[in-house]
Amino acid sequence: MAADPDPVADRVETPLDHAHAAMVAAGETEPARRVFFAALAATELHVPLRDGGGGGGGATADGTIRPLTLDIDGGPIVLAFDTELRLATFTGGGGEHASLPGRALAQLLSTKRLGLGLNLEAAPSAMLLPAAALGWLAESAAPVSQTTAPISRLRRPDAATPDLLAALDAALARATGRARAAALVGHGDALTPRLLIAIEGAAAADAPDLAALLTQTAAIAAPNVPLDVSFLDLDDPMRDRIRSLAVVFDLPDPAVPMRDPDRPPRLR
Repeated sequence: MAADPDPVADRVETPLDHAHAAMVAAGETEPARRVFFAALAATELHVPLRDGGGGGGGATADGTIRPLTLDIDGGPIVLAFDTELRLATFTGGGGEHASLPGRALAQLLSTKRLGLGLNLEAAPSAMLLPAAALGWLAESAAPVSQTTAPISRLRRPDAATPDLLAALDAALARATGRARAAALVGHGDALTPRLLIAIEGAAAADAPDLAALLTQTAAIAAPNVPLDVSFLDLDDPMRDRIRSLAVVFDLPDPAVPMRDPDRPPRLR
């Protein structure tokens, strides 16, 4: 099934490759694994689908995808790749596939007790993830209720660990083109520290997706530190006050837009 490796595909490293390399370099400690899984949850993955055969195609009538499965010693797995080029490199091109966020794929596979073959034969981040790991990711990336606490008692974000900062940085790369910047501060009661990430210049239509992405990322990477999300206009007077205390993430422009996880997977 595998095609000859594409030399161009082999040279291009993705954010998921970087997260995987950092996890390995750190000795696969729990914090490093959490950062990698947060990156995986935020990454759009491309999944080859079953052939039509009897006319069913790669999706059912209600839009549920039917991923291609492979049987290996550890049990059946589904293949996924973090770029379409890597998918084509492995499959030789052609065939239908679906694209959906890693968190959505983990939820789908965990209900079917399927493992995941990630970037197999296509990238330095190639690895096998058992069904149990996907179940953990699906549970950790479940929708997080949004706190509407007012912005008050701002302070420096001392509760933000380097691992959380790395995970948020990777997640915000998915927001490129949908916001201008983000600023992370501490806020609220000093006895129960919370973090607040203020998203600058986002359209109202993008707010729910961005809030879900960031709160789910934080829930995976640093579950003991609550994260609130706020949205600021670029002329909001609170912006300078927050930035004076914050870790600021600037988002470059132009961008690749982030997919809405509530929409059905794109089929090609």
